[in-house]
Amino acid sequence: MADNALLAREIARLGAIIDKMTQPIPAIPAIPAILPTGDHDTLTALVVSVANLDKSMTEKFIEIRSDIKGISDGTSVKIGDHETRLRSIEQDNQNFKGKYAIIAIIIMFVIGLIGSFANNVISKLFQ
Repeated sequence: MADNALLAREIARLGAIIDKMTQPIPAIPAIPAILPTGDHDTLTALVVSVANLDKSMTEKFIEIRSDIKGISDGTSVKIGDHETRLRSIEQDNQNFKGKYAIIAIIIMFVIGLIGSFANNVISKLFQ
């Protein structure tokens, strides 16, 4: 029975909280906009100046966009030139390595011939 009384009190307490939360919020009275008559001219001038600013900013953005396009076009051409030069340099390096290998083989062959000739000459001298 004590549990039922405790449960009834909790339900009543929660009901009061729910009632407070579901009450409508009082309306806030609207504040009328009061503009002096001189402000109308100021606002008109402001709108015109903002429109002119928008035009000038649009023109500047178009100029900047074309400048960026020009820079990127020039950059891509330069990058292509550099890549071509790098390929040429790499090919030259490969060619030099092959030439050095052939020269080294020829030098070793000539040294072998000189050694063989020297060996024959020395052996004939001491016979």
